[in-house]
Amino acid sequence: MQLTRTIAAALTAGLLTAVAPSVLPAQEQPAQVEVSQSELDAFVVAYEGVSEVGQQYDEELRAAQDEAAQQEVLQEVETAMVEVIEATPGIDLDRYVEILELAQTNPDLNARIMEELNS
Repeated sequence: MQLTRTIAAALTAGLLTAVAPSVLPAQEQPAQVEVSQSELDAFVVAYEGVSEVGQQYDEELRAAQDEAAQQEVLQEVETAMVEVIEATPGIDLDRYVEILELAQTNPDLNARIMEELNS
């Protein structure tokens, strides 16, 4: 559940909705993991859906009056994002998070994702 909170927090803060994965901080060693084209396609569909959810809740989160209200909105966002990912054929939450993390460390994968997002 912590991973989904990280995704939700990042997206609702606008870190991933406003920028592409290529500007996320990279680690020193690129990860060597295969991501098939079908997985990449599914990831991109899910990523776009998750980004849309973040954008939909952005105003509601900004309008939250206190931390308790913000946490309630974040819980709604998290649930909605997980639903979007799980509803995307060809990918599940664990693989989505794995690919998202890999994109931060693997320039080749990041470039493939950027290409798909921009097409």
